[in-house]
Amino acid sequence: MTTATPRASINSGAWQYGGITESSPAVPLAVSDTVDLSRDATIGVIAETYEIYSYPPTFPVPAGWTDVSGIFTFYGATPTQFTLTLWGKYLVRLKLTTSDGIVSSTALGMSIISPNGLEDTALLEEDQFGGWAAVMQRNWRVIEAGI
Repeated sequence: MTTATPRASINSGAWQYGGITESSPAVPLAVSDTVDLSRDATIGVIAETYEIYSYPPTFPVPAGWTDVSGIFTFYGATPTQFTLTLWGKYLVRLKLTTSDGIVSSTALGMSIISPNGLEDTALLEEDQFGGWAAVMQRNWRVIEAGI
């Protein structure tokens, strides 16, 4: 059976999976970091589509991508690189068309902490970063420490 496993390379570094918060060990993601997307090799893939389905407000459509009703979409095996331009979360979906049907995964995301130490919560976020309740719990601690 074919599986969809998206991955990202931040600033041309090693491939990472899941909820990404660092570009390299102990270096938090930052505005101006670049992202390359790919997938683990699978058998029987006929077509693939990458989607940036949740992102910070005013994030522009990356070059080479198409805005499909607010979801930035790239059709093909090698998406064009894009730059993280705002603090917040960027969630990526990979859809593979295979001889068995369509397989998808929403397991990939990138998160940039705000200048004041807060984490974003993203529309349609699942468990890429421990779930939205865990994010809110961490945010309350940051807010309390600043009061």
